[in-house]
Amino acid sequence: MGLRRATVRPRARGRFAAAVCAVTVLAGMGLAALLLFAAPGRGAGPAVPFRIVLTNPDYATLAVDHRGVAYGVAEAGPSSLYRLYSSTDEGQTWAAVADFPSCSRVTDVSVLSDDTLLAHVNNCANVAIYRSADHGATWTQVFTFPQPDDYRTLTPHSITDDGHAVYIGSYNTLDSSNHENWVWRSLDDGQTWQVVLDTTTHRHIHFVQADPTTHWVYVGYGDEGVGEIDVTRDQGATWSPLCTGDQCLAVDIAFDPSGFAIFGQDLPYSSDNIQRVDLATGAVSTIMPLPGISYSSMRLPSGVWLIGTTHGPGTAYVPGDLDVHLFASIDNGQTFSDVYDTPYDPNDCCYALKVQFAYPNGDFPIQVGGGTVVAHIDTTSSPPTNTSLPAISGSAVVG
Repeated sequence: MGLRRATVRPRARGRFAAAVCAVTVLAGMGLAALLLFAAPGRGAGPAVPFRIVLTNPDYATLAVDHRGVAYGVAEAGPSSLYRLYSSTDEGQTWAAVADFPSCSRVTDVSVLSDDTLLAHVNNCANVAIYRSADHGATWTQVFTFPQPDDYRTLTPHSITDDGHAVYIGSYNTLDSSNHENWVWRSLDDGQTWQVVLDTTTHRHIHFVQADPTTHWVYVGYGDEGVGEIDVTRDQGATWSPLCTGDQCLAVDIAFDPSGFAIFGQDLPYSSDNIQRVDLATGAVSTIMPLPGISYSSMRLPSGVWLIGTTHGPGTAYVPGDLDVHLFASIDNGQTFSDVYDTPYDPNDCCYALKVQFAYPNGDFPIQVGGGTVVAHIDTTSSPPTNTSLPAISGSAVVG
């Protein structure tokens, strides 16, 4: 996804009302096949006390480590693609920490459980992973994806660790047929890598994520018609299917300590839902419809669940809905409410709203289109009376 500057604003309710009317009229005219999903609403669960705490359009947040230090890139300037910055105040101010090759582009940063950083870099002649064990001060190239350079990662959650080993899953932008894909494993904190899984049954790998409770590692495959989530319980020695088919086609997944996971589906040409999967049995149930595909799922330490949506070409959407959305749950994933919307760029494939990191105080960056937006959901007090954004002047604003 290319970096774009987001126009952020409170939720627009009238657009959804118009969308519901449009879909209802179409169904009444005998065009029920166009009714792919219901328009999202506020949700049937408890009100979610969501608020924006900070915006800074000049820097895009890519990752947050466990100390609460953010890493990101500038939105403009001759070094904006290859220079990495850090922030110790959630993105209000930034300082340069490292330069990658001047012909490269930093696309993502993954944070391991020990705060080792792995930067995803579209390099001058390849796609590579760089490693830093000193909070971004120095970097070493430790991995290069197979050529051609259509192999890469999809999101920061293409990399994970289980506390013992680190894993990378291969994403590619090749044609829609099945291709060779790999999961690589590192037993030395990302310094060296070996293939632990080689498959040719899917187009690409969407995610590799470890359950922080069991330390089992899950890999999600796509695309449509052949979705699958597999699991290894022995650090990659053996793999078995958890669930298969479109019901399990996802780009991200998050885990609950009680033994289930939640994700948003990635079905561009069909109905998308927020799904719950039992990690013991593989049984899948639907929580609610989504207005389009999803590229992110996260459970905050407080128990709040967050699901982001993405706009992509050819995807079925509610008529008149020009936004990407953030859905949140404060009742352990039983119900979700639409808490934040922002317009997508129709020229950008794919325009994703993602939440995949959080600060120690519970704040979380909303990664969408460029710039920094930090939000908070307070589960210990009543909802705020005003959730409007502060004015943006070009520098950081604290709400």
